[in-house]
Amino acid sequence: MWSCVRYRNRVGAYLDGEMSLKQSKAVAAHVARCKACRVTLEDLRRLAPVIHALEVPPVPAGLVDHVMALAHTRAICPQMPVTWSPLEWWRMVSAPLRLAACATVLLAFFLGITIGRDVFFSGNRQATTAGVASLDGFEWFDQTPPASLGSTYLMLASNDMKGMTR
Repeated sequence: MWSCVRYRNRVGAYLDGEMSLKQSKAVAAHVARCKACRVTLEDLRRLAPVIHALEVPPVPAGLVDHVMALAHTRAICPQMPVTWSPLEWWRMVSAPLRLAACATVLLAFFLGITIGRDVFFSGNRQATTAGVASLDGFEWFDQTPPASLGSTYLMLASNDMKGMTR
C-alpha cells in the first residue's frame, strides 16, 4: 500500500519524462505489477490530450493597470520609506525568551557535535544509501561527502533501521 501511494504520486512525472532513468525504470516496473497504478497512468494518458486542447483565455485589456491602481490605493503609508533592520525583532523579544533562544542554539550546536563526531572521526568512510534504500526520500543523499550533515543523517537512519530489524 505504501509503495503504491509513493509510486502513484510519481506517475505524472513519469508520464512527462521528468524522472531519471533509474526512477523511470522503478516506476515502470511497479506499474507493470500494480493494476491500480496502471489505471492511474492510463487515466493520465487519456487526460493529457484533453488538457492540451484547452484554449488559454486572453487577459482582459487594462487588467494590469486596474490591479496596479488598486494596489496603490490600498497601500499602507506609501510615502514612508522602508528601512531594513535585521536585528529589530531581537530587541522586541523579552530577556527570558532571548536567554532561552541562546540556550537552544548552544544545545543544538553541542548535540550536533556529539552526534556527528563518529562520522567526523571515521576518516574517509563514504556514507551511502545502501543500508536505508527502503526509506523514501533518501535518494537526495546519494554521494554525500564524509563528515557532512547528510552523512551523519544517513548513519543515524541506518542505525535506526538496523535496530528495527533485530
